[in-house]
Amino acid sequence: MKHVSVIAVSAIVALGVACTGTPMSPTSPSAAAGGTTAANADGSTLKVTAPGIISPFDSERIDSRRPTLVWSNSTGLNEQVGLFYEIEVRDAADNLVYTQVVGETPGTGSHAVPIDLAYNTPYSWRIRAGLTTERGPWSVWGNFITITAPVVVAPTPTTTGGTIGPPRTISFNEAFNIIVSIHNGGRFNLGGSSTRDYRVNFIFGAVAAIHYGHARYNPQGPDSNWCVKDAGGGRPPSDDVLVRCSTREAWDLISGAGGNNYNFHTDYLGILPSVQNVYPPGRSSLGFIGQ
Repeated sequence: MKHVSVIAVSAIVALGVACTGTPMSPTSPSAAAGGTTAANADGSTLKVTAPGIISPFDSERIDSRRPTLVWSNSTGLNEQVGLFYEIEVRDAADNLVYTQVVGETPGTGSHAVPIDLAYNTPYSWRIRAGLTTERGPWSVWGNFITITAPVVVAPTPTTTGGTIGPPRTISFNEAFNIIVSIHNGGRFNLGGSSTRDYRVNFIFGAVAAIHYGHARYNPQGPDSNWCVKDAGGGRPPSDDVLVRCSTREAWDLISGAGGNNYNFHTDYLGILPSVQNVYPPGRSSLGFIGQ
């Protein structure tokens, strides 16, 4: 019979307990020791994955000079940690034109660039996670081109004596603000005392002001790429949805429409299914909000 040393077995067990009982650090070995020398070939010192660029990404043209950057969050390779995110936006000459550190939101993060970038200009952006003084790997670059500059032409007179500018591209945020300003300026009540027909007339009139222009609420000029919709199959028009005509992207604008505690919000619904009809409001809808 072979005999095994009790001392040797005890040493092996103790070593195994020591190895399995110690959690792995979210930072690189040098970073965990307080050093600044990166342990990874890409220069990162934090053990997380690179964030995933969602949009804008593939040299797409955005409809404003202030892009909204969207990404999927990093994940810890060894344990979950609370992270922040560092953003860089650079021009074609690799000049840093904007940088910001933002907090983390679950799953997917977004950040609206608060400065006007140049018209019709290519830019690139990237993002990485951070924890205290350590940084994770950079994402791949996301590329985009800003909106083209509007063509300035003489404004068109209206029947009410005001003027409306030339056709232009209106971002969702501006379209939303126009609709809210019509609601507040016209003192419309979409609460419990309103009928569905009244609310439909309001949303059709408000979207018409964006689609055709309006001397009071949208004098800068119309954008014919904003529409309304119904659910198809003879169902009535929506009383609280704004749609991008060309892409069929839709946003729910009013939470609790028809209730006394309704409020405006920006709830992105995605791309509408083909069964739902998308169409511009009639020009006559402007009469409901006042010419």
